[in-house]
Amino acid sequence: MKWVILPGKAVMLLFWLAELANLFKLVSPPWDGVLHTAVIVVLAVHLVGATLFTRAYAALLLEPKLHKMLIMFFGVFHWLDLRQKGRLRRPIG
Repeated sequence: MKWVILPGKAVMLLFWLAELANLFKLVSPPWDGVLHTAVIVVLAVHLVGATLFTRAYAALLLEPKLHKMLIMFFGVFHWLDLRQKGRLRRPIG
């Protein structure tokens, strides 16, 4: 599973760096609109994921706001990383 999580986080990091470059007008005109649209879609999906994550696991984490921010940045890859490390096990009962 680690071979999925780490490259996924790297791709998301590159995506946000591309958007940062786009904000400084370093991206050519046909792609700047596409990138802005992709950012809106990704942020919407990550917002839904962060909301679901907070409702399900807020009581199990020491710093839920930090993890919510990381889910907004990395999406499901942060969620999978926490599950793989065993930090999201629900108590029985």
